Amino acid sequence: MSVYGTDESRILGHLDVSTSEADWSSLIVCPSRYSNEVQDKHLIFSGSPNLSFTVQIDSSPRRIKLNEPQTVRVTPENVQVFQFLPPEDIAKTQLDVTATSESGDVPAYLKVSRVCKDVEKDNIDEVDYKGESIRLSFAKKGRITLSKVSVPPLTDSTSSWFIGIAIKNATGETPFNAKKSVTLELNKSFDYSYGGTISLFVLLSIVAGLLISLAWAFCIQRLHQNTDKSQGTETELSRQGNQPQQSSSRRKPRASSPLVNKIKTIKPTHSYTAAIVGFMLMIGAGQFVFANWHLMKDEGDRDICYYNDFCYRVSQWHDIPFNLMISNLVYIIHGLILATFVYYWERKERLTKKNLSKPEEHVFSIGYAFAWAMIFEGLFSLVYHLCPSKLTFQFDTAFMFVIAGLIVISLYNGTAKDPVGAANFFLYFLVPLLIFNYLGAVRHSETGLPTLIEIFIFVALGFWLVGVFIWAGLKLFKADRDNGNNAVIMSIGFAVGFIVPIVFLICFNSNLSQAFLISCIAESVIAILTKFVAQCRRKRLECERYLVCGIIYVLLMLSLWSYAFYLFFEKGTTDKAETPEKSRNLNQDCITRGFFDDHDLWHILSSHALLMTVYLVMSMSRE
Repeated sequence: MSVYGTDESRILGHLDVSTSEADWSSLIVCPSRYSNEVQDKHLIFSGSPNLSFTVQIDSSPRRIKLNEPQTVRVTPENVQVFQFLPPEDIAKTQLDVTATSESGDVPAYLKVSRVCKDVEKDNIDEVDYKGESIRLSFAKKGRITLSKVSVPPLTDSTSSWFIGIAIKNATGETPFNAKKSVTLELNKSFDYSYGGTISLFVLLSIVAGLLISLAWAFCIQRLHQNTDKSQGTETELSRQGNQPQQSSSRRKPRASSPLVNKIKTIKPTHSYTAAIVGFMLMIGAGQFVFANWHLMKDEGDRDICYYNDFCYRVSQWHDIPFNLMISNLVYIIHGLILATFVYYWERKERLTKKNLSKPEEHVFSIGYAFAWAMIFEGLFSLVYHLCPSKLTFQFDTAFMFVIAGLIVISLYNGTAKDPVGAANFFLYFLVPLLIFNYLGAVRHSETGLPTLIEIFIFVALGFWLVGVFIWAGLKLFKADRDNGNNAVIMSIGFAVGFIVPIVFLICFNSNLSQAFLISCIAESVIAILTKFVAQCRRKRLECERYLVCGIIYVLLMLSLWSYAFYLFFEKGTTDKAETPEKSRNLNQDCITRGFFDDHDLWHILSSHALLMTVYLVMSMSRE
């Protein structure tokens, strides 16, 4: 059967007899894009003698309206196409094109275009750079959000939109007899009114951050008042006791030039190094993620970026996941509050003391580094959520590694006579970890790595872990020998801390990035617990002092961390380790003011918990 337009020289489509008795072969004749008038069509039937067949002619493609769901059955032999005539003022809100199905084992395509030919059987699996269509894969559910900033844009024009649904067989693994029942529904959703929500979000973040800072400042004053006095008295007595032993004939140090003095005092602190590393990494991360996002937008292939399409809120200027990105602002706000508090704390200490001790200088330096790390964690997470994917996840975790490392370094440097310098920490720990994290992300991606390179990576990783273990062990036991009798506790914590990365590497062999992240988090927890137990064994530090206000503070911090991790692991809205269609099975609607989803709440709660943790670690470092 052949179909022609009014001009019989222009064929509109051709249909052969179906090879299956159970299914019909169908041909969809696309209407004109800009005309809603009925057009004449000419059908020509031709076949072998004594061949019988049945023809059924329906309105094609079928019309669909807002809030009127339609259910169709899709097979590999046909494509279901719908035509949507937009009502007036459609561009004032987002338009959600939602496809749902009960069968999650048969993947399918959902495609929206301004051109009917793009959603036909031969073209529905194709992507292009014309800016006329958007396509995604789905299993149980999928949604394409059209807005005034999407490509193509949703305008108040009366020209038709076309929606196609077809079985996906990109890998060739879908059975030829696969069937899928799909329900298609169109709804208006977000109306771009997010000013009040964002203002409330920023205000609450600032107020909560200040309350956390003031609460812990009160606890720090109570916890350290007696300790500082006793330490100051002992220091003064030590000076008086040692003063007579000094010989008057002791050789004075040779004077050096002002230039030499300046050169000697210039040392790379943790705060400066963290800032430099953050700005340098941000350049490459921004370029890479922006290129991925731009490719997704130009091709119209929403499988490139792993979004929660059921809570996809754009800005008024660009088609970006505005809610997921703006929720990272809480890290930046709390980082600035932390920097302000550390500056006030340091200035107060300098006014009460003529010279700060070396451990105190390290505490404040790492305090500023923590502030930079929180700011960059917010920025890197913001960049990552522009286009979440397996390869871009390495940028989201980059400063999580920094924060975890700073926790361990801060707890060590607070009482160590030989503290770990910023250059050693970043060069020998962070840089190799970022390299292994990148190679692990490539290994876990679709491209993969050659077997020889994988072997080299794991051998190098093993040598690095052993080297870090030996170096950290020597530093730790030297510090423990100088400070007191906590060798048993510190040894157990150190040994467990070395075993943890190995266990996670074995458990997450296929996903090294996730193994590194969980290992660093576990290492931080082990370091805090070990330090706490060691401090409680000292005579000068009574654990009962934590019961005044610290116990409430710690319980609140643990509650925030517990609920935040529950949202992260149990309420995930995407899974970049899975295929795009399986990831979309986790998509969920917004739960807060129609703007934030569960992952946004993870950002908000984890930032508050992290700020409380940083204050706790800085306090413990001064003991």
